[in-house]
Amino acid sequence: MLTREVYWCRLDARGRPAALVSRTASWSPRTAEEVAADIVAGRARYVVPWEGGPAEVVVRRTPGGGHALDAPGPDGRPGGLTALPTA
Repeated sequence: MLTREVYWCRLDARGRPAALVSRTASWSPRTAEEVAADIVAGRARYVVPWEGGPAEVVVRRTPGGGHALDAPGPDGRPGGLTALPTA
């Protein structure tokens, strides 16, 4: 399985992750829908390389049947993707 490092996050108008971005990787940027599909299918894992160690991006189902991405922040709490710099 591929491991893809995430350094920036693009947010939608509601402040939710809309795309994940790496520095120079050919896969980047990748929409939240594409990332969710990669994770659910087991094609790739996405990690945020915090100083304390990598945090894995996870997919959560939303009440409406969609997907939402999240990762622990540097403090270990949810919301790590929104703590990344925006791209």
